[in-house]
Amino acid sequence: MDWGQKYYGRKNVNLYTAARKFLEIKLASHNFYKWSNVNGVRFKKKATTPINHPIPTIDEGIRSIHCLTDVSDLSNRDLATAMVNVNQQVLKSFFGQIHRRISIFERPLLTARRDRKSYIYANFNPKYGQYALTILRTYHNFCQPWSSSRDRDGKKEATKLTPAQRLGLTEKTFTMKDIIYFK
Repeated sequence: MDWGQKYYGRKNVNLYTAARKFLEIKLASHNFYKWSNVNGVRFKKKATTPINHPIPTIDEGIRSIHCLTDVSDLSNRDLATAMVNVNQQVLKSFFGQIHRRISIFERPLLTARRDRKSYIYANFNPKYGQYALTILRTYHNFCQPWSSSRDRDGKKEATKLTPAQRLGLTEKTFTMKDIIYFK
């Protein structure tokens, strides 16, 4: 039986709620890690057991989810909720900001006659590029709120939160002064 028929289409159940419920059930028997023994010491090792995302997108198609960090302290419901919300839109937006806001990362441009390329931005010290990326990443994740509206559990809500707030890392939208002076 297809998961959509089983969990979606019921009264007052939207697609994201159905997908979350499907992932909760799948996570009950799924393991992202395998145990290894080295000299009598047991430790977790990442297994190559991804889960297919139940909701494919137009531009990404069918996606598989790999867990690179230890998520054993999360409940299946919390992990399923995070997995349903996984998409590439935030990354695409972040990379677009990098190209627009940090000139040293801008791609080489063709000249007006299109016979040569201008490498005006290609000569830079990578150390300063890393500093600039760290500042932009921190700003993007903790200072810049993003608007979204999504049906959650049958309720339409419009929110303007930073990525860190969406993940539950903080309840506050920070300013650049907060970040620079650690307030």
